Amino acid sequence: NKFEHSILIYGKRRSYFPFHCSVGLDWPIVIFVYFLIIVINGAVLGILSGMGWPVLFIGLVGFTVLLLSYTATACSDPGIIYANDYKYDLESASKPNTIPSSIECGQCQIQRPFTARHCSYCNVCIDELDHHCPWCGKCIGKDNIRQFYVFV
Repeated sequence: NKFEHSILIYGKRRSYFPFHCSVGLDWPIVIFVYFLIIVINGAVLGILSGMGWPVLFIGLVGFTVLLLSYTATACSDPGIIYANDYKYDLESASKPNTIPSSIECGQCQIQRPFTARHCSYCNVCIDELDHHCPWCGKCIGKDNIRQFYVFV
């Protein structure tokens, strides 16, 4: 299932990893980063293995946290705004002294909340867009920023 520039591997949209897995079109970069994480951590742990089991244990815990946080960041929905998520309420917008809850995106012509921004690389609106991360192959937004901070 494909929506714009994200590929839904399993699950339903608007759910969280591990119940939902979607990757960006830069998924080969994600595979490359997995390769780098495993090879570099394997080499470092191989070098440090002679220093005793406490050092090896700490290294394995760090490796596990790094791998899980990267997976959660790269495979979760960043907060994509879909076309039917926000409908423009013409009746309430015509009332005086009311503030609209959404605006129309100039690039993709959908209603989006004021907190959402358009990512020109992904060609979708992301709620609370932070940036587009080339290492994760997708945007970092409202729904995956915590996992990204753990990863970094």
